[in-house]
Amino acid sequence: MRFKELGGLTGLPVEAIRHAYSGEDVRSVLPVSIDGDGSEAVLVATGAALAVVTGEEGPQGSRWLTRWAPWGVVHISGSSDSRLTVQAGPLTFVPSLSGEEGRQALGDFLRVAPAGVAATTG
Repeated sequence: MRFKELGGLTGLPVEAIRHAYSGEDVRSVLPVSIDGDGSEAVLVATGAALAVVTGEEGPQGSRWLTRWAPWGVVHISGSSDSRLTVQAGPLTFVPSLSGEEGRQALGDFLRVAPAGVAATTG
């Protein structure tokens, strides 16, 4: 999944985020929710690391915060359907998409994850 396909799938400012990542080696993006609190986020898979983009409400409107997780601390569990979870450090993420669109987005994400990360899937 690419940024252009995120329209309507997240309340985060997709175009502004896409522009911020225009210089990065973006391989896949995945809309997710944070397990436990349901906040929405977008995982941005790059060649070097996983970016976790979360919303940040403030007086100037909707903004976002990016946390970078080296692939070595990312764990993917489950299978390439809606039961898959992605853990980056202490946070666990659950894909926000279901059905065929969700399977395709998860498949794309799994294909671009480094081999050591993808191998933890079941």
